[in-house]
Amino acid sequence: YQKAQHQPNPPQTPFQDLAKALSSPIEPNQQQQWIRSALMSQTHHADTHPCLLERLKALKYPFNPPPSLPILVKVTAAEEFLGQALLPLTQELERQWHTTINYQWREKYTQTQAIRQSLEALEAKAAQSPLSVEEAWNRARWTLDLVGTQKAIPLLESVLTRQADHVSANYLLGQILIAQDNEAGINYLEQAMALDPDSVLSGTQSIYGFLRRQGRDTEANQYRQKAAKHHQLLTLAQEERSGFSQGDRFQPHGLSAEVEAALQQQLAGYPEIKEAYLVRKVVLIFPDNPYYILGVSRQGHFLESNSSTKDQQLIDRLADELECPGQTWITILNSTNKSLKKSLRKTAISPIYQSVVNQTLITN
Repeated sequence: YQKAQHQPNPPQTPFQDLAKALSSPIEPNQQQQWIRSALMSQTHHADTHPCLLERLKALKYPFNPPPSLPILVKVTAAEEFLGQALLPLTQELERQWHTTINYQWREKYTQTQAIRQSLEALEAKAAQSPLSVEEAWNRARWTLDLVGTQKAIPLLESVLTRQADHVSANYLLGQILIAQDNEAGINYLEQAMALDPDSVLSGTQSIYGFLRRQGRDTEANQYRQKAAKHHQLLTLAQEERSGFSQGDRFQPHGLSAEVEAALQQQLAGYPEIKEAYLVRKVVLIFPDNPYYILGVSRQGHFLESNSSTKDQQLIDRLADELECPGQTWITILNSTNKSLKKSLRKTAISPIYQSVVNQTLITN
């Protein structure tokens, strides 16, 4: 799919090309490098399948001599069983794939060209005057995507010279250096993990793999343990953010006026909403990652017989369509949760959104 950066149309024969690539010999040194890397990978708590090493041990695979890739087959199973039907079947599969992927491919190509133009504009601007930190970051990450790592490294370093706590620049530079077996990447990943809990699992996994490749198993296991502890915290944090309960405490949402106005504008697009309250739940795990509660009062009708169904339909629409400022739990405020409505009103002081009709009724 990287070809979508340069080609406006998807390739015509991807599966035939893949078959040719898989039937081509691989350099022995490259084989051993891939095998060592795969065997060093360890199963993490979030993985859905065990790592290669664990699967081979379960099969009682002999590790003496070390594992190697099997010899290339002269006739594949597809060639043996499908015979002359293989080519037309492959061509039909390619036709279906081409039809399915064509729109996404063109969209990716169009996006890439837009990014390329933006990068060119930043390059021209950088030649004339200093870029802002945000512009410098965009220049670095787009250079990585479109040009390559070596050109991107000094640009990422430049971003961090100006803003040492830039999470994304630290993380990206750390991953690049670790992939090059450069130990300096550890410090950058450590900085990113200290600033952003979401980067801990992937960061520790990268450092673990690097240390294993260096034969530093004791240090590597420390990062494995760190990943396990963080996974436990993530589980507890998810439980804490799975809704709300009677004993929960709330605080004002703390959003900027611009973000609040954007949310108000979105809510105004739902005529059935009478008013809405937004608060931030007080959480103990990762408190810097906000968890919001959006309580919505729906304008019902006196003779309405399926109010619970319509309540849920509104919640589903809001969950699908609203661009919330962060992780947000959306609920309907009605007679079944009067205590929650009271708590939200007390904390928020005023609704984040109120329909014109409701404002008029309150004024009168």
